[in-house]
Amino acid sequence: MPYDNIGSVDEILAVAEEIYNGRIIQGFLNAKSTDGYWIKNTDEGMSDSYIESEANRIITEYTKDSEK
Repeated sequence: MPYDNIGSVDEILAVAEEIYNGRIIQGFLNAKSTDGYWIKNTDEGMSDSYIESEANRIITEYTKDSEK
């Protein structure tokens, strides 16, 4: 993952797409009722916290893989 701002744009898009296409976000988008969805389906309990946590997980995994 590049450390400069311009090179990071593609990486940010890739992280966002992985989160958006994931089970949790797609479940929310397709749920008949979203009442309590984040509390029932995530450890974080809120969409913002979940997205931040997932982005951190993805970036950390990418960093570990690139160090190998």
